[in-house]
Amino acid sequence: TFKMESSFLYPICAAIITDKGKRADYGRLKLCRDILKAQTGAFSNFRGLTRLPLICMMSVDSNPEQRLKNAQQVYDHLKSAFMESQYLCVSAMVISDLVDPGYYKPMAEHTRRIYNLLKTKHPFLTGSEDSIFSALLAVSKKTDARILDETEQCYGLLKPHFFSNHAVQSLSHVLALCEGRPKEKCEATVSLFQRLKEEGLRYG
Repeated sequence: TFKMESSFLYPICAAIITDKGKRADYGRLKLCRDILKAQTGAFSNFRGLTRLPLICMMSVDSNPEQRLKNAQQVYDHLKSAFMESQYLCVSAMVISDLVDPGYYKPMAEHTRRIYNLLKTKHPFLTGSEDSIFSALLAVSKKTDARILDETEQCYGLLKPHFFSNHAVQSLSHVLALCEGRPKEKCEATVSLFQRLKEEGLRYG
């Protein structure tokens, strides 16, 4: 349905659809693409690099047109706290899926607070793409203090095992969203990584 896209996007989109217990539907994906095109301008960040994941998020919603409108509302609130970016559109879509409309503005502000905490610890590693993780962490039930503590513990435990500090930071954010103790989560992650490597399935 979508040719000539980045090879990184197809597995991400497959995961988005599978996570909702759905199957990719050609007609529905095209419908959502047309809705996105009709409701956004030619230079909108909603039509940038993250366009395809956004379309897939819309496709698994019972009302994709309203889902996009809600995301645009969240995006307007996020623009007051962040510089505009394509990643901010994904953050808006995440928040619109998990938060009632009455809480869009406070959740956008909470997302910025989380982002600031992360950036304080790693000013050179934290960039616009981390607004997505900040949104996910903001809507979690964990306190800001616990989020920061868990991400830092995971970062410290994972860093000796991987080359890219950026990848380690992203992974520490993902693991902070999961239940369990940081040490156990990190040990399980490294063990899985090594097993995949031993089976010839190498990941960067």
